[in-house]
Amino acid sequence: MKRGPRHFKKTVECNSSSAQVALGIPEIVANILHQYPRYGLRGQNNLVTVSKVWHEAIKQCHLQDEPTFEKLIADCLKCPESVIQILRDDTFLPYLSEEQILKLISCHSEFAIYLLKNDFIPINQENLLILTKHHPQVAMHLFTNPKWRQTLQQMNIYLFGCQHLEIAQYILDNHLGSDLLHRREGLKTLAESSPIIARRIFNDPATYRDLTEHNLNGPKFLFKYIELLIERSNAERSKANQPSVLLQINTPEDFINHFEDLSELELSRLEVKVLGEYHSEIAMKVMQSERLFKKYCETRPYNTWVINHEAVAMCFIKTEAFREFFDYYLMSRLCENHPAALEFLFNQEDLRINMYANVFLNSDSPNLPLDKIAMPCLKDPNFRRISHDSLLVSLGTHNPEAAKFILTTKELYTKLSENSVRLICNKYPHITQQILNTQSLRELVKPAHLAILEAVIIEPFAVEISKQAKGWDLQSNKPSKEMDVDAVAKFTLKK
Repeated sequence: MKRGPRHFKKTVECNSSSAQVALGIPEIVANILHQYPRYGLRGQNNLVTVSKVWHEAIKQCHLQDEPTFEKLIADCLKCPESVIQILRDDTFLPYLSEEQILKLISCHSEFAIYLLKNDFIPINQENLLILTKHHPQVAMHLFTNPKWRQTLQQMNIYLFGCQHLEIAQYILDNHLGSDLLHRREGLKTLAESSPIIARRIFNDPATYRDLTEHNLNGPKFLFKYIELLIERSNAERSKANQPSVLLQINTPEDFINHFEDLSELELSRLEVKVLGEYHSEIAMKVMQSERLFKKYCETRPYNTWVINHEAVAMCFIKTEAFREFFDYYLMSRLCENHPAALEFLFNQEDLRINMYANVFLNSDSPNLPLDKIAMPCLKDPNFRRISHDSLLVSLGTHNPEAAKFILTTKELYTKLSENSVRLICNKYPHITQQILNTQSLRELVKPAHLAILEAVIIEPFAVEISKQAKGWDLQSNKPSKEMDVDAVAKFTLKK
C-alpha cells in the first residue's frame, strides 16, 4: 500500500521580524497598497516615490520645519518623478513658496532643463543657483548654451563652480570671466571651495603667479590647504639648500602641533592672521597664549577668527579681557554665524537691550541674522514694544515660525500694512493656509486682517509650473507631444 504525500505544517521562522510577519499577511499588504499613491506602483522606482505621508506633511504645514522639507528634497533626489507628482497636485500649490518650488524642480534635471529652455523660470542669480544645486548637467546647460551667455556675464559665474567641480573645471578650461579683477577673485573663490581646483592652480605657474598675494608670497588659499603650504616651503628651501624645521613637517597635523615653534622661526603676523581665519586650532592657540596674543594680535586679526570659528567666538565673548574689543558689528556677525554665541548673547539682558537700540533701530548698522534671532526677539516684550512695520516684515520673511507668530499676535499684526501682510504671506504660503485652516488660529486674528489672508492668491509662477508638470510624460521623462506642440507655438509667436 502506497503512502500518501506527507503534509508539513507551515510555520513562521523564529527569527522573522514583526515587520516581515506583517508584510506576509495579505490584508495588511492590501491596506498599504490602498494607501500608497497609484503612481508609486509603476515604473522602475516604484514604492520609493513620495507617499501620502509627504502629502500630509505639506498640508499640515510641517514645512515650517526646515528639516522636514529637506527630507522631502532628499527623497525627490532619489526618485525625481516624485517632483512631477507633487507639482501636478493642485492641493499642494497653496502651501508651496516660489523658493520651495524651485528647490523641488532642482531635484529633476530633465524637467529643470526643459523649464529653462522654454523660459518658465524667473531668471536671476539666486534662482539659477537653486535650480543648479544638485545636478551639474543643469548648470552645464547654462554654460554651453549661447542663449545664456549674456545672462551669465551679469552674474558671479564662480558661484556655480563652487557647487560643482565639473563647472569649476569648465570655467578654468575655457578661461571664462568678464574682466581680470573679477576673474582673479573668482578663481580664489573656486580654489577655496575645492582642494582639486587648488591643486590645479598650484601646479599652473601662470595662474599661481597671477593669484599670488605679494605680502603672503603666494595665493591666500595655500593657507587653507596646509599640505600645499608645506609642499611649497619644502620645495623652496630644498632648492636653496636651506634646512628648515618645515622639512621635518609632513602633514597639516604636524604643522598645527608645532605651530608655536613655527611662529617663532618664520611666520609673519599676516600669515598667522590668515592661518587663523582658516584653522580654528591655530586661532585658539594664539588666543589662549598671552605671548602669542601679544605678538600677533596688535592689528585685531581675531575679528575674522571669531566670525569664522564658533570655538574662538565663545572663547572671545566669555573672556572678560576681550570685552573691551567687543562692538555691535562683531556682535551681529557672531550671531549670524554661531548659534551658541547667539544664545549666549541673548541671555545677557544688557547686551540684548543694547542690541535692540543700537543695531535694529539704526539703519546704518549691519544686518543681523534675522532667521536666527527672530523668535528670541519676538518673545521679548521690550522688543515688541519698539517694533514697527518694516522691522516685523524683515523678521516675518526670514523665519516661518516668526511669520506665524506675527500674523496671529494682535500686538504685532496691527502694526502691519496690508501690503506687508501680503509680503509675509507670499513668502510662507503654508503658514497662511495653516492659520486659515485652524480654528484656534483664526480666532486670534481680527476679521479685517483675516480677510487679507483669505485674499492671498496662488502665485502665477506656481500655476504655470504645475501646468508644465501635468504635461510631463513620466514614462519617456519628456514633455508630452501636446506640450511639445504648445512649446513650438510659443517659440514661433516669439519670433
